[in-house]
Amino acid sequence: MRNVINPGILLITSAFLLAIGFSTTAAAKTIYVNDDGPADFNNIQAVINDANDGDTIIVADGIYRGNGNRDIDFKGKVITLRSENGPDTCVIDCQGTPENPHRGFKFHNGETSAALLDGLTITGGYGAEEPVGPAFLPLVSSGGAIFNINSSPTIRNCIFLRNTASYYGAGVYNGGGNITLSNCSFIENTAVSVSRGGGMYSTSGTPTLTNCTFKNNSAGYLGGALFNAGSNPRLNNCAFIGNPRAIYNCTSNSTFTNCIFIGNSNAMTNWYYSHPTLINCIFTGNSGGSKGTIYNNQSAPIFINCTFSGNSGDQGSALLNQCGSNPVLTNCILWDSGNEICDHHDGSLSTVTYSDIYSGYPGAGNSNVDPLFIDADGADNVVGTEDDNLRLLPDSPCIDAGDPNYVCEPNETDLDGRPRIIGGRIDMGAYEFSMIAIEVPMKFTPQAINCNSKGKWVKAHFVLPEEFAVEDVDANTPAKIESLGIKSDHLNVFINEDGLVEIEAAFDRAAFCDAVKSCGPIEITVTGSLTSGQYFYGTDIIEIIKNSFECLAILSPHWLELNCGKPNWCNGFDADRDTTVNLKDFAIMALHWLEGNNKE
Repeated sequence: MRNVINPGILLITSAFLLAIGFSTTAAAKTIYVNDDGPADFNNIQAVINDANDGDTIIVADGIYRGNGNRDIDFKGKVITLRSENGPDTCVIDCQGTPENPHRGFKFHNGETSAALLDGLTITGGYGAEEPVGPAFLPLVSSGGAIFNINSSPTIRNCIFLRNTASYYGAGVYNGGGNITLSNCSFIENTAVSVSRGGGMYSTSGTPTLTNCTFKNNSAGYLGGALFNAGSNPRLNNCAFIGNPRAIYNCTSNSTFTNCIFIGNSNAMTNWYYSHPTLINCIFTGNSGGSKGTIYNNQSAPIFINCTFSGNSGDQGSALLNQCGSNPVLTNCILWDSGNEICDHHDGSLSTVTYSDIYSGYPGAGNSNVDPLFIDADGADNVVGTEDDNLRLLPDSPCIDAGDPNYVCEPNETDLDGRPRIIGGRIDMGAYEFSMIAIEVPMKFTPQAINCNSKGKWVKAHFVLPEEFAVEDVDANTPAKIESLGIKSDHLNVFINEDGLVEIEAAFDRAAFCDAVKSCGPIEITVTGSLTSGQYFYGTDIIEIIKNSFECLAILSPHWLELNCGKPNWCNGFDADRDTTVNLKDFAIMALHWLEGNNKE
């Protein structure tokens, strides 16, 4: 159990300071809340009531239930309330029902961005009835986990799990203000009945969402993940996975940068003069039904460097445009199937340039050729799932095929965080291709390979720098011995005893020996692939041992060859590396032949 600050001690201390003439201006303090603590200090609301601006409240691990630990009100105070060890071990269980609605937190007194909620799981909330519109409108159930109106708090590292509202925002309701959410997860929140915004509902204001995930949220009406009504949120590095009718924008100029949409039914609807901007976004495995993956009605969204793959829809597998909708697409890849863009004959017309469209589309710089993704159907061989790799292969026609006049914003990057233009001209799609290879330590085994002895494998062993994780390695793409053109049979990727990612690439020994046209020491370079589309490589010097007759036959075409040098030193026959194959090299190799024959 944590020690807590007793409010009685604080009062005695203040009285003593007054008696001796000290200032009573309170210094910021830290207060601990523990579900096993004494009265008042196992109650979050009681601690907030006692706190002053600038104070920090730390909530110990536990499951917090009951009055005082739900329907928590920050009271307009600029305080920090955070868990001790993160959301996995600190839970606000609201136990809300339609008959007894209880939510997690309420912000409504103009809290500034200095008010911080950090690192809690909020579950079981049921939005209470609140005035969320003009006085003549009825009260409606809103904000199962968070209810925010005209305030701008910061919420980070929180999980909103299985909360409910019967009208607006089962997870978060935002009515005005500029709420900021980062590293938050919205999971299985449900807005029931004719409701809107299963994960979040936002009306007016400019919320900011960074590194947030919306997964399997739903709404009875629209906006399973996010409903924007006159609100203009800014979303960066967010993921929307498995949400029905995921995004609904109504009169909204929202911005989505580096966002991913996977397996949603109707990923986005733009309605009534909504003009969102989407940059470096991925849409894969979304089902549009009769409305398309993205449905536009009286709207003109802008798509820049976006990639669509494996989506479906009866009218436009990517976009359906109606009622005078005029989307603009630049540097995009739309590679689903069938008709990618459906423009109804009601004044709707898309403007598409420098984009690769499966079904083709008129416009400057457009094409309809296979973009050559690294792995469009992933390890499970199913198009449109989370393991798809929609980065470009080295021979993709989409490389350096974007708008030649495109000007990057300062520090603009692609979906992987790399410079948006590499090679002088922007690529199509969400990822910029880079041939920049990363050199890493490699050991090739065995170090001396006797091609006349038996054995199944020769292996390359790599160790990646500490910033890499196992999932950064593309284990589905074989490693390759560059000079021989031999691909690995299999890769083994694991964390070694030093906590670093180690890769073992196994090559067929017989194929290796057949391809090696050298005797003596040679330099081997092996390359592998990262999921980012980059390559890593390593080099090692090994000894090739063959019998004398084989080596003489191999040597003869190189006799007195000049200008030998790195990396292969005339296939290894310039043994002393003086750039010429001559008698000195013959003598060195003769010793190796004898050593090899003795071993045999």
